[in-house]
Amino acid sequence: MRQTEFDEPAFLARLRQGDQAAYRMLIRRFHGSLTGVAASIIGSRAQA
Repeated sequence: MRQTEFDEPAFLARLRQGDQAAYRMLIRRFHGSLTGVAASIIGSRAQA
């Protein structure tokens, strides 16, 4: 697995401290993947 900025201890610390900018960055990066997984589980992309 390729290491990314999301694996960096400093980034993870920011998330744990409640840094909203770090959280938004994480969501922007993985939103599509998470929506796809949710859609495959519930059967509806609109509800996902």
